[in-house]
Amino acid sequence: MSNQLNTALETLLASNPLFVQVRALLRQLEEEREHWPVLLPLLAMLFVVVYRRERARVQALLRLDRRGG
Repeated sequence: MSNQLNTALETLLASNPLFVQVRALLRQLEEEREHWPVLLPLLAMLFVVVYRRERARVQALLRLDRRGG
């Protein structure tokens, strides 16, 4: 039964590109486990910087839209 389940999961993963990408990302993260103390804070800082930049762009677009409409 376990072999059939494993085969079914592999088929599902292979048929959906998102699952393939997520699986590849998880494998890469697992390979980099020894570097996590450096990588995770770096990724968190990068997320914050990108989020703030994109949020500022959205807010600027909303202000322009309010003025024009």
